[in-house]
Amino acid sequence: MLGGRFGEVPTALSFRLLDEFRAAGGRMLETAHVYASGEAERLLGAWLRSRRCRDEMTVIDKVGHPAPGDAPCLRAETIRREVASSLYRLATDRLDVLLLHRDDPRVPVESVLDILLALSAAGRVGRFGVSTGQPSGWQRSSTVLVGTASSRWSAINSALLCRLGRSGLVRGTLVTTSLTS
Repeated sequence: MLGGRFGEVPTALSFRLLDEFRAAGGRMLETAHVYASGEAERLLGAWLRSRRCRDEMTVIDKVGHPAPGDAPCLRAETIRREVASSLYRLATDRLDVLLLHRDDPRVPVESVLDILLALSAAGRVGRFGVSTGQPSGWQRSSTVLVGTASSRWSAINSALLCRLGRSGLVRGTLVTTSLTS
């Protein structure tokens, strides 16, 4: 996986690094709207377009980055706005993976899951998970996941649910769902 603050180095150098990454078999790109104030996403979008390789790359983006001195914000309207802005800068119609960068204990997990499911149903987000959020905060989600009888949660197995219920998410664990019936 290649990520970083593209947009802070010359475009030609960034493109060369991305070309080398792709030539070596790399297929996962990680970015966020806060990397280089959105320039990282713009540069990755320009590279994906110029190389016509969007469909062979997995694009991972993040939301919920707190502004300096602020708490993270995972309200539905904020997530929706950040995803729309990232899609625009990346010049793509979808994010393959959307990660929540931080937990926001002010927002019920059900509300966060509702917007993630809506974005997935709309085709804007393929899979979603948590990045560096506080594991104890996402432990709250175990009852929501267990309580969801829909087959849309088929990718989350019972072992993971038990782990969620007992100890919360381990930092850096990617929880994904295919959201298929």
